[in-house]
Amino acid sequence: MAENGWYAAIIIATLAAMTDMPRQSTGSKLRRNFGRIGIYVIVFILGAIGEPLVQRAYAALTSAVGDGPLVVVSQKWPDFSCSPASFGVLPGGPDPMSTTYASGAKAVRTVGVPFRAGQLDLRLSAKDPKPLYIYKIEIATFAQKPDVSPAWVGLLEAGGCGDAQHREFTADLDKPASITDDGIVGDGDPDPDAPQAKLGADFTIKDDDPAHIFVNIKACTGYFEFGLKIHYNYLGGDFETTIGSAAKPFTMVGSAVSVPSYGYQDEKSAPHPSDAIGGCASPGAATSSAGPTSVTPASQDNGLFPAEFAGNWSGTLFQSNGKSWSLTVRIDARTSVAYVQYPAPLNCTANWYVVTAASALLSAREKVLSGTCSATGVVYMAITPLRQLLLTYAPDDGKYTATATLTRS
Repeated sequence: MAENGWYAAIIIATLAAMTDMPRQSTGSKLRRNFGRIGIYVIVFILGAIGEPLVQRAYAALTSAVGDGPLVVVSQKWPDFSCSPASFGVLPGGPDPMSTTYASGAKAVRTVGVPFRAGQLDLRLSAKDPKPLYIYKIEIATFAQKPDVSPAWVGLLEAGGCGDAQHREFTADLDKPASITDDGIVGDGDPDPDAPQAKLGADFTIKDDDPAHIFVNIKACTGYFEFGLKIHYNYLGGDFETTIGSAAKPFTMVGSAVSVPSYGYQDEKSAPHPSDAIGGCASPGAATSSAGPTSVTPASQDNGLFPAEFAGNWSGTLFQSNGKSWSLTVRIDARTSVAYVQYPAPLNCTANWYVVTAASALLSAREKVLSGTCSATGVVYMAITPLRQLLLTYAPDDGKYTATATLTRS
């Protein structure tokens, strides 16, 4: 469309040449030449102004019918290439203990639904060398069943990919209007296609300047079918592109009650029962019946760690955005502070300050003392029948949630 103005100018020039009449006299020849020069000037002006006018008309027309130049080069959902994957198998699916590693892992990936967290990997480009800009990203919910929970959860191992710098957004399906722009995250090598600008006029994409983004999706309870809607502007016209559809949606499931889980670690081992995954609840409701149902009640002594929590604990913290980190915790009985370390690559230290220990869940406030981890947050913990420390964590900035099952040395 960029050359349509010049096409119009060429047509006008051709018509002008076709109207050249036989010469009558020197005077008429002179007048004719001046007239022809005037036509060429008009042709040049039309060529200059015709191009943007045609482009604006194109933008207005295609915007009205929903077509636009944004290209989805690739999409990967769910992307668990760098962290362990959790899939919820809905009622009516296979019995986990009747499967081998190979058949179980296949069943989990083909029948299972991403459980509570997943990551959408998107590469975007454009059809045109002229830039478009993205100004809004939101969740498009096609179906929601709040009472559906998985029968069991399959846990699959995955290799690590380091922590390369990349562009992230976070969306909560329970609060679909709450998409946040996390900016550039990670401390490793930068992704050359990761946009640096905030959403808006500076968040531009062209055919030779693509964008690579990740959207962390999380859900607390229920079953969701959803997509991602991208709003952008091209040559003054507003467009929408929806990734996923009601016919082929992305899916995710959470649970308000505890769910049995089974691990699939290697091809030589059978699936093995793991710890039940506690029910999901908002931090303000974490001591309600929606919390973990198979735990040892803490002693009725607010403000101090009970004796059953004492020890040196270690394990892995799994975040809802797909990341995972090692941590160690030292808890002394009848003290109000626990000492936490997040080893390399985080290299953070923190304290947990007891808030209450008057129910099945003990709650504490985390304050990071060194490093670049989330500065503050809320920790809920309980002792399982296997004498492990089950905990959930929510940073105050709300960018993710995390869970861990720690063992005592």
